[in-house]
Order: sequence, then C-alpha cells, then structure tokens
Amino acid sequence: MPKPVCTIAILVNAQKQNAVPILNSLIAENRKLGYRLLLDRKLEGWIEGNPPLLSFLDEQQLPGDADCALVLGGDGSMIHAAKICSPLNVPILGINLGRVGYLADLDPGDFSPLKRLGDGDYRTENRMMLDASVFRGSKPVHVMTPALNDAVISNGSISRMVELSVSCDGQPVTVLHADGVIAATPTGSTAYSMSAGGPIVDPLLDCICMTPVCPHSISERPVLFSCSSTIEIENVSSRDVSTYLTVDGTENYQLLKGDVVRIRKSERSACLIRLSPTGFYSHLNRKIAFRNTFQSDREVLES
Repeated sequence: MPKPVCTIAILVNAQKQNAVPILNSLIAENRKLGYRLLLDRKLEGWIEGNPPLLSFLDEQQLPGDADCALVLGGDGSMIHAAKICSPLNVPILGINLGRVGYLADLDPGDFSPLKRLGDGDYRTENRMMLDASVFRGSKPVHVMTPALNDAVISNGSISRMVELSVSCDGQPVTVLHADGVIAATPTGSTAYSMSAGGPIVDPLLDCICMTPVCPHSISERPVLFSCSSTIEIENVSSRDVSTYLTVDGTENYQLLKGDVVRIRKSERSACLIRLSPTGFYSHLNRKIAFRNTFQSDREVLES
C-alpha cells in the first residue's frame, strides 16, 4: 500500500489558460485537506493572501522535500515533472489543463479525490523511460536526458528523406528510407508514434516501439523490441541532410553522417499516481473521443 502523503510539491505551467486561478482554488481547498504545499518561488507574487502551510522554493528543489508532486498542465508539463521527479522516485499526479492530457489523471474543478492521498488510498504506476546517447566513432559525444515519451530522429527544417541503418543487440534489422523514425516507450505510444501509425501499447508493458515516419517503402512497419535490447540507429544518409535527434519534443542534437544513436531502457522510471477508478483503456477511449470532438469543432470554426 502506498504511504500516506503529508507534503505536496505543486508544479504549474503558468502559461496555460486559467492556471493561476485554478492554482489559487487548489491552495484555498488545502485549508480542508491540510497538506504542506511547496511551490516555485517564481509564482509567489501570483498567490492570493497569505495561505498557511505554503512554502516557496526553487523548482529544482521542490521534489526533494515532497512525498509527491501535483502537476497543473498538459502532457508536456507531466513530461517535465517526470524528468525532475524521477531521480528522487517522487510520484506525480496530473491535473489536466491541456487539450487532451493522456498522462493526467484528474480534471480541474473537483479536488475532493486529493483527500485520498493523505490516507494512502491511491495506486501508482511505474512508467518506463528511455536513455538515448550519440556516438561518433566509438566515443559518446552527447547524452540526452531520459525520455518518458520518445526519442525521434528526423530531418531538419527542409523536408528531405533520411537514411537510417537500424540494429538490435548488434544484429542488423533494416535500413530505413523515411522522413524519420520514432523510438517510443509504451507511455509514448499514444503520442507522436500513434499519429505516425504505430501501435497503442499498454503503458505497464516494458518494450521499445520503433515506428517509421512516412517510410518510402510499403514493407516498412512498426517493430516492438524487448526492453532489455539495445537499439542502434546510424545516420547513413548519402547526401547532405540536416538530421536531428529529439527527445520528448524539447531537447535536440544535430547528427552528422556516421553518428550512431544508442537507445535502451533507462534505469530511471516515472511513477504516476492514479486516483481514477477507470483503467488505461477507458481513459484512452475518453481522451481519443475528446480529441476527435476537438478536431471536428476546429474544422467547423475554420470552414
């Protein structure tokens, strides 16, 4: 059984619409809940009144003194939180302020489920992460931060095909001629990989999903690799193409011809708190239905 929560770090994407009013509502609700709250000192001037049980720290310090982290934002905010909380094994709980929010468990407006944290009445899910590093010859030249969603190799600002040689544990797999390739975790299978035609993978599985992006051959299909495998992807493009490795859509590194990207399961993992009674597939269907409705409404507005 998870341990009862006493101290909560709150990570906020203040750029999201209504983020600050929702944050102040949450802090006001905490008078009933009685948790000690930790907040980024950059937001100190945005907080109404002088709430009790609230302390301000630098963002990187927040997880160190917390039993869990509460994330107000979208999936990008959850990914950011995972990167700073996973080294300390601090679990995170998302309140969705984004458009879809696959990773968030709660929607804003009802904070009553948060009472269960203090009772230890919640479950956690460990989500696999990926390590991606770049080798030039036999030497590592760059190590990316662990990815919760995916590591993507693609062309730069000009749309050109890249050529990538893929191997698994030293054995050749394929040579891809495509716009790029995605190496996704099960969590990331519902992100860019799904949009590129990759499979939806139960997030509690441990595997690496490789999905080509717009392959120039009908025989190229997504492949699932064991989580114990080491995947190597070499940039073998025959012409001058700007090729980049991008991790979780936020960090990138330019690849030269002959560079090898080595991808494997990370020793770190993200721990997500679940309060919702519904499982992954119900949650997924609800989010996909919302996304389809959002896209339909946008098409109507743009017509």
